[in-house]
Amino acid sequence: MILGAAFGQGISTKQARFYDEQLAQGHYLLVIEGSEAKLKQAQSILKDRGVQNWTEHRVL
Repeated sequence: MILGAAFGQGISTKQARFYDEQLAQGHYLLVIEGSEAKLKQAQSILKDRGVQNWTEHRVL
């Protein structure tokens, strides 16, 4: 369960529960950290590969 870890990263309870449900169904959670350019590159790759759901969370 990622609910506890999510609070420390500013992710809402609703979003953390969604992640938990998706993981329980066998889906993946991918966490990417990098420069703005690298994050844009990752977003392009995800889109090209048909990833249906992704969300950005900025951690300060």
